[in-house]
Amino acid sequence: MKKPQSNTSMNMPSAGRKLRVNKLVPVLAVALLVQAGLVAAAYWPDNDSANQGPWLSFKPGKISEVVISDGKQSTHLIQKDKQWQVKELGMPANQQQLETMLNQLADEHPGWPSATSDEAKKRFKVAEKSFERKIELKNGDKDDAVVYLGTSPHYGHVYGRREGDKDVMNLSFNSYQAPADPHEWLDKKMLQVTAQPTMVTLPDLTLSYKKGQWQEEQHPDVALDKTKVDSLVNDLKELVIITLADDKQTARLNAESDGFSATMATQDKAYRYTIRSLDKDNWFIRREDQKSWFKFSSYIAKELQGMTLAKLEKDQPATANAAKGSDTGEADKGQPSPTAEPVAPPYSAPNISADSKKTDASSQHAATDSARPADAKHSSVAG
Repeated sequence: MKKPQSNTSMNMPSAGRKLRVNKLVPVLAVALLVQAGLVAAAYWPDNDSANQGPWLSFKPGKISEVVISDGKQSTHLIQKDKQWQVKELGMPANQQQLETMLNQLADEHPGWPSATSDEAKKRFKVAEKSFERKIELKNGDKDDAVVYLGTSPHYGHVYGRREGDKDVMNLSFNSYQAPADPHEWLDKKMLQVTAQPTMVTLPDLTLSYKKGQWQEEQHPDVALDKTKVDSLVNDLKELVIITLADDKQTARLNAESDGFSATMATQDKAYRYTIRSLDKDNWFIRREDQKSWFKFSSYIAKELQGMTLAKLEKDQPATANAAKGSDTGEADKGQPSPTAEPVAPPYSAPNISADSKKTDASSQHAATDSARPADAKHSSVAG
């Protein structure tokens, strides 16, 4: 008969397995950490972007033409005589706006791609036939860069893709910085005058700048408020337009005869303006050296139209008005004369009843009789 094995001998294989497992745990943990580190290093966003070159290899100063499209309309910005023009309008472009856009695109370092598949290009709207913006940067006849901009992952960012590249990048850019509407690129300060004005004429006054100060031509002795005059002059000198009049508005404005004229002259040149309105809230201005009408502030238009000399006069000090009132005797008006004698109020005799006649000896009525005038006493006694 076999003896049963002891618990110690039965547990020996189990203890060996536990020992081997315990030795494997640290090894597996280290392997897992190494693997996690490799994955993190491979996909960590922007980890190596600082060491990468710019996303687009172009130099803003070398670009001579920019074409921006949204699939429905497009804008051609061309450089002519070192000045940017909106080709569709034949007018100056906002140079600062354009330079800001070019510099920001040139400084893009987006890091690792957000997606690479053909399906992602369509989903993020950066495909050749499905995009929010297509920007072509040309150096002469050569494309230095072509970029597709799409949807926005979050505020201040947009998905972008270079033409011929499968990578969809997350860019620090906004689609509104690259509008496809030509009017959005118009230089709103194109009518501003940089030289010092020497004369301004309006319907009801003419201002001239002499010896460092402004004066009204017909009333040179009238003191003008410098702040008010400077504000008025700057309304024309620093004029900011809102937009270009469309064809229908232009036809109506050309047919109108109402409105008023204004002139601003500098030492070398005179600028003549015609100002008209289509209604109370839509005012337009045309300068003599421009063929087009431009919409501008209705507040400024009404201020120029209604300006008078009285509105520009320097306010008189309050102390001067007080002194003037004192000199004309207004301060003494309504005060009593120091030599006037007080006037006593009229006397009203008391009503004497029959009973009071019988009690003339009483002290109360005696006091009344003593206070009564002599004529009144005689009248009472006679009664």
